[in-house]
Amino acid sequence: MNGTVVAEQSPVPISVGVANINYYPHHFFDDTQSDGYIHDLLKEFERNSNYQIIYVPLPIKRLKQRFFEKMNIDILYPYNPNWHKKQGKNSGLIYSEPIVGIIGGTMVLKENVGRGLSAFRLLGVPRGFTPIEWFKLQQQNKVDIVEVATAKDALNMVLKGRVDGADVEYNVAKHLLSRMNLNGRLTIDPDLPYSLVNFHLVTLNKKQFIKDLNQFMVLNQDKIQAIKSRYELKESITALKGNIGNDY
Repeated sequence: MNGTVVAEQSPVPISVGVANINYYPHHFFDDTQSDGYIHDLLKEFERNSNYQIIYVPLPIKRLKQRFFEKMNIDILYPYNPNWHKKQGKNSGLIYSEPIVGIIGGTMVLKENVGRGLSAFRLLGVPRGFTPIEWFKLQQQNKVDIVEVATAKDALNMVLKGRVDGADVEYNVAKHLLSRMNLNGRLTIDPDLPYSLVNFHLVTLNKKQFIKDLNQFMVLNQDKIQAIKSRYELKESITALKGNIGNDY
């Protein structure tokens, strides 16, 4: 076998539901474009399989409704086994192997790195995201959480001094700050709450698709790493050691 899944029949259409938010470089989908790491990875898989992937970008609430309740979307991305356990939504779900690891970190002004929780009062959070560790502190009346429309808005709140930090995924924050020409202003503070989470594709009934994708990933690690390198993705705090306080 040459590391690919050999096409033996006409393409099988597979609908992949994705949130229509800008989470670049991980993913960016809307009605006019598909971009980012997951797009490139699935495009490579598509080339070497008998599947035709059709993206369905929707607001998060509608996306979950279409997948879990109406069940008229084949695959949901991103998802993680630890999400929504209390709602009982993990029953019968079939997960891919980890697609990518994300770093849910706390972005602060560079000069404020290391100040610690005692000096932290307000956290900016993009709408729709759940900073679990920070919610625990909120329940203990140790911090207040301010919900904003987008990750960019959360970072701007930090830059303007309206909040002490923003809970924004590291790679997303790096990209946004670069686009804003604000490299060097904010950095991740590893002493504040952060989470390392794997993103998976998940399905209720397309078990063969997940099986074929997993096989492709095992046999094509070099291609997958090349895509991650192209997007300069970091997946662990260890990988950031040289960047904390310096990169951006």
